[in-house]
Order: sequence, then C-alpha cells, then structure tokens
Amino acid sequence: MFSCKLSFTSDGLHFYLDSFSDFKGLFTSTLMICTAYWGILSLKQKIKQDELREWKDSLNERLNIIKERDFVMYREIDRMKKNLFNDLYDRKFHLNNKKQVREFFTSHFAPTIIGHFETGHDCYKKYEKTYPDENYSFSVKDFKFVFYAMCPCSKMAMAHLEELYIEGMKDCKNFYRIIDLDKFDKIKKICTDNVYTK
Repeated sequence: MFSCKLSFTSDGLHFYLDSFSDFKGLFTSTLMICTAYWGILSLKQKIKQDELREWKDSLNERLNIIKERDFVMYREIDRMKKNLFNDLYDRKFHLNNKKQVREFFTSHFAPTIIGHFETGHDCYKKYEKTYPDENYSFSVKDFKFVFYAMCPCSKMAMAHLEELYIEGMKDCKNFYRIIDLDKFDKIKKICTDNVYTK
C-alpha cells in the first residue's frame, strides 16, 4: 500500500479503505467526525463574522454622530473595535451588573484614554477648560451614547458606567480643568451651541 502513488480519486480512496479493511468503519467514522467538526467550526466563524458586521454597523452609526464634536473618541473607539467586540462576544454581550461593567471598562478604557476623550471634545475648548463642578464631564454623554451601541445595558449598569467614566477622568494625570461655576455659566450664556447639561 505505501509503495503505491497517492490518489484522491474515488478509486484511490476505495483502495486505501480496502487496505484498512479491518479498521474501515473506524477510519470512516473518524473522517466523518472531523468533517462535521470543521463544518461546525466554520459555521460558528460565519455567525461571529455576521454578528461583527451588524455590531460594527450599529456602532459606526453612533460614532459618526459624535465624530464632529469629539473626534478623539471617534478615532480611539474606531481603532479599538476588534478588541471590544471580541471581549463583548465572549461575554455574550451581557454587562448587567456593576462587577461586569467595571471589569470591561477598566480592561479597555484607562484613565489616560478618558482624559483624551474629555480634552478632545469641542466643548472642552469652547468652555476654556472650565467646569461647574468636579463631577461634570463634557464627553460622558457621548461615551454612554456610543457604549449603548456596543452593548445595551440596564439603567443601573449605565449609571455605574458614568461613575467609572468620571472616576477615570479624575484619575487622569494629564487632564487639566478649572472648577468655576460662575465662569462656566458666563461662557454658557455666550456660547450659542447646545452644551450637554446634567
């Protein structure tokens, strides 16, 4: 058998099966199981790719809405899409308690990134880095808006996400702001654009 030329025609396969006649059933079963396994694996990959495509479409729609006022957030989240999707896919797109939200958030959004999101927002510049209080953020509503496209969460989870975002912003060492409610209100009156208010 081993001196014969390898042939993948039906006659060739029949010859090899006859050569292993004592184990023909086992060999055929193994071949069928391997084929079924690779077929299922291919189907799973196809389903994951389809879900990725739908997820990206939904996320891109929201990213394009915020692109003009927060280009940095748009660019960074666009760059992180694949990793975000893979992590959420492994979690079956469920982040419905504080622990899950914290794990996901801290693994992808370091304080430095949050600081970049905030300083990249056009209101940060328009308001001359002035904030009404230390828990205020110009970019948090955009982040929650985009995040909801990534992974629809409960109200409690979204509220915790906002807390984590504000914490991250405070922890960012390269983030500078002025806390001055009077100055903020004066600029707000002058500014003709809509500003995100609490």
